[in-house]
Amino acid sequence: MNERAFLPLAIILALPLLAFDAGFLNTGPGLASAGLLIAALIVAMRGVSAAPPIDWRLMAPCLALGLLLILISGAGHFFYQTDDWTIRDGLLADLARQPWPYAYEVDGKLQMLRAPLGLYLAPAAVGKLFGLMAADLAMLAQNGTITGLVLYIFAREAGARRGQMIILAVFVLFAGLDIVPTLGQLIRGDTFNPHPDSWSGLEYSAHMTLLFWVPNHALAGWSFAAAYVAWRRGALRLGHLGLFFALALFWSPLAAMGALLLLLFAAVCALRHGPFPWREIPLAALAGLAALPVFLFMTRGAGEVPSGFMSGSLFYALYGGLLLVDVVPPLVFVWQDIRYAKNARARWEFAIVAGAMVLFPFYSLGIGNDFARRAIIPLMAVLAIAFAQALLRTLETGFGTQRRWVIPVMVLAALNPAVELMKNVIYPATPFSTCNLLDAWQSGPDRDLPMSAYFSGPAGFAVPAGLFRPPAGEPVQAQGRHCWGDGKRPFIFGGPVLDSGVK
Repeated sequence: MNERAFLPLAIILALPLLAFDAGFLNTGPGLASAGLLIAALIVAMRGVSAAPPIDWRLMAPCLALGLLLILISGAGHFFYQTDDWTIRDGLLADLARQPWPYAYEVDGKLQMLRAPLGLYLAPAAVGKLFGLMAADLAMLAQNGTITGLVLYIFAREAGARRGQMIILAVFVLFAGLDIVPTLGQLIRGDTFNPHPDSWSGLEYSAHMTLLFWVPNHALAGWSFAAAYVAWRRGALRLGHLGLFFALALFWSPLAAMGALLLLLFAAVCALRHGPFPWREIPLAALAGLAALPVFLFMTRGAGEVPSGFMSGSLFYALYGGLLLVDVVPPLVFVWQDIRYAKNARARWEFAIVAGAMVLFPFYSLGIGNDFARRAIIPLMAVLAIAFAQALLRTLETGFGTQRRWVIPVMVLAALNPAVELMKNVIYPATPFSTCNLLDAWQSGPDRDLPMSAYFSGPAGFAVPAGLFRPPAGEPVQAQGRHCWGDGKRPFIFGGPVLDSGVK
């Protein structure tokens, strides 16, 4: 590892796995899994002492920007929080208050958590010691630090300070042209949608949308993408990609599905340009074995999650709009940059990213086509860096008539994250809630949706025998609380009961 910023990033991503080993596994398997993970981190540290020192003139503003963005996203409840945080706050509160593991009572049946808990466990552990507010602030610090470290690693793709600032700006503002159909809906007389990405329901989200709505998926995908681009420039080894893939699983298995394409591509490149780095196998194997228990945990009852292939005239119409709005513009600009380059790896990488963006919407997993929207995250992060690098080369050589079109496209695309940012600043700060997950679910806009993405029956956790601890304490039950006061908590997609009147 010859990029020092990866060590704290890996440690922060690994802390939830260690907490899971201590709290959710029986003693023997927990110690074994934790030992494997610590061994993987020790192996990964080789070469850190010889790495160049951290550029604090770059790191400091990156960390400040990361913390600022997470603060505006609503962490700490100083600003507005998007709809998805109703469930997250309830889950964080339960994990901070209840013994690990614990059960829920839903419709008279015991249910166990089977969700990716990477985002929650370290802040929840802080909450066990110092209370719910401390858990919330710990999540702010955790997510802000990860965001800052990822931004720093991406910015290192450029050598000069000007280029680093351009990469940061492009990555933060990276988005499709979703504002165009959103404005079209407004012209047609519809209420303005402060969440422009959602116009089609298929949604390749802007980076700020991901950070504000689904930070667990975003941080997992971006962390792996940061490792991938560092591997590509020789600042990280193939084994480290395996480590970051394993760490991403507990934060977002969906983002890890997209990351798997890049991991396999890196392995193929290592084979083709050999000799194959066999010394990297132990690190990847240690990380994979350490992540196996959380993989088994998250797959209990996974067959209950809705899935299938998409078709129908409405889907094809929306799919065509998605391609025009979110896929074609960045791909065309990047292809104009690399088509004449004598870099076969860059062209194959482009083909993988483009193919995924075109094909992913045809398969739906979870509520709201979550597979396509989340698995694409690491691939789009790599595309964003390629876009920024193409922009840097274009600034050096001149736009010319063939590339001048990208300027108005970038301005229009930037309106999307601008709307997300302004929404969180203008809307009232979301009040702190002590509701449990069940009451938070019923108090939010997802109250009519199934909870299969979070729960599974306890029978599945008896296999393999002796791995998972049985639930402790009394099961958590709904208390019938309305968590924010009827009509006082604005939701973007709130129903008639919770509609705040915000237009």
